[in-house]
Amino acid sequence: MSGDIGIGRLIQGDAHRDAIHVAVLPATAGEQLRPGQRVTIDKNGKTAFGAPLVLVNNCPDPTVGIVDPFLYQPVEPGQDFYVFLLPGSITSLRHDWTHPVLDEQPLAKVWLENYAKFKGLRYDDMMALKNLPRDMPQAFWDNFQTVTGKDGQSTHTVMEVADAAGLGFAELMAGAADYQQNDRCLKEGGRWEGFDFDVEAFWDAYEKLTGAPVIDKSNFFSCAC
Repeated sequence: MSGDIGIGRLIQGDAHRDAIHVAVLPATAGEQLRPGQRVTIDKNGKTAFGAPLVLVNNCPDPTVGIVDPFLYQPVEPGQDFYVFLLPGSITSLRHDWTHPVLDEQPLAKVWLENYAKFKGLRYDDMMALKNLPRDMPQAFWDNFQTVTGKDGQSTHTVMEVADAAGLGFAELMAGAADYQQNDRCLKEGGRWEGFDFDVEAFWDAYEKLTGAPVIDKSNFFSCAC
């Protein structure tokens, strides 16, 4: 493997001629790609797209390798080519190698899990956000970056209540929004009868996360309303 001599990094100190092994992956171009361009692989494990050169908000780098640098012309969409995988990224030295991202789960899920970790969210809670009702206050979506980590204490407060109630983050936020907008309590038979939590702290956190004014700061967990 190339990682032993430092491929992918500037040479530090003495160096000498050497020969290396490079893992390659056959892929299909999903867009026009240049020789040597950094690429990522779609969740099907076969289609390659250009990876960003500049990462936003320190997001995890989705690059898995580069387009065959020895090609003389760009690879057009639909054409097959070899991806030269990043040094040190495979987990075996056999010609039939394994790669922790390509072989264990789709790259897209790995990237999203890393993003959730970076933002201080649980992966399932982050993915549940897509199920929020469309009539959530506009301020909620305007302040989405706040919800996903800038206001860490408020996010933690809501998560604590969600955990105690056996709900996901998004499910609890949707229930709270429904209570504020439609005066409907969260109820499921007697599931939450007597459920107690710091109501004032929760609504303060909700208000900070959504940017929407809270009119009624009552306990909205009930089997009777």
